[in-house]
Amino acid sequence: MFVGRKEEGRAVLLSVRAGRGVVLAAPPGYGKTALLRELLPALEAWAPVVWAERVAPFGAFLKDLYRGLWDAGVPVEGVGRGRDFEADLKAWQRRCPGNEEKARSLVRALKRPEGVNPITLVVDDATGVTASMVPWLVALSEVATLVLAVHPETLRKAVPGGLEVQPGVADIGRRRVDLR
Repeated sequence: MFVGRKEEGRAVLLSVRAGRGVVLAAPPGYGKTALLRELLPALEAWAPVVWAERVAPFGAFLKDLYRGLWDAGVPVEGVGRGRDFEADLKAWQRRCPGNEEKARSLVRALKRPEGVNPITLVVDDATGVTASMVPWLVALSEVATLVLAVHPETLRKAVPGGLEVQPGVADIGRRRVDLR
């Protein structure tokens, strides 16, 4: 475990095991990726892990997510799982031509039976997240345990009107939300 990062690593693992999503927000160079890579074996011991390098562009993120599910042996509705990833990818792209159809199919694939640990979806770089992606990230977080590494400024830019968080209160766009 990183020197001085033991508590952060423990907090991530406890949150994931409790089915709670995690956002690691820090500027570049703070070791978010290294910490997640170090935690990967412990995360995989709990449930299947799907790793996506980045969330943008959204189409590439969906392709990475499909690849992660394929590698983990998780079936995607309407697409057989053969021995050739590229052939299966092409079949999925034909069945789901647009990003919305692709995202819906992946959300359905990530849904696990009751009593089974949810898949952990790790996004190493959520820096490119936009307001239009937020509903899909919320949908993914409802069926998987989402772990995002992100620059703090990204969170402000992703919400129209900005995002300001203080202890117990968040200003989201023009709406004030009491978090207590």
